[in-house]
Amino acid sequence: TESKRYNVNLRERLFEILDTYEPLKDRFKNAALVGKTVGTSIQLSYKRPKRSGKRFLLAGAAVQSMHPLIGYGVAHAMAAGEIAAQVAAEAVAKQDFSEAFLSKYDKLVKKKMGSEIILNRMITFIFDHPKILLPMMFTIGKQLSGILTEKGFSTEFLKPSFYLKRLSGVTR
Repeated sequence: TESKRYNVNLRERLFEILDTYEPLKDRFKNAALVGKTVGTSIQLSYKRPKRSGKRFLLAGAAVQSMHPLIGYGVAHAMAAGEIAAQVAAEAVAKQDFSEAFLSKYDKLVKKKMGSEIILNRMITFIFDHPKILLPMMFTIGKQLSGILTEKGFSTEFLKPSFYLKRLSGVTR
């Protein structure tokens, strides 16, 4: 992993950030650690995942439901899971497990979460190609930092319009 490659202790770094980073410092000042810190890596990719095929549907983290900046993804995973269950029930009822029939799942996921999926893929592409996009990142870096710490971010961050308005200088 990247943390090993660059010799970064993620647990130490987590607590350092929680103790020193101003937006988080106040939020977690009265928090207490319960249990051991654990984590795992999640593969992010800007490439379009194959969500369905002959005799299979992928849901949850398997379809890259996670927001690449902040890690939120439970809502997307649950929505994709609900759609997968509906399509699976239809497939069982019709006894049709063909790739053509199950591709309905991809279309429904795209319809429900298309703009968020596109935004997540764009952000991940930036992370995967830093040398190409570094000048742009320096230009919007200050604005992005403000966006991530803005009040109301946690309820609005899944809406692409939230980012577009702020990056273009438009206010509410």
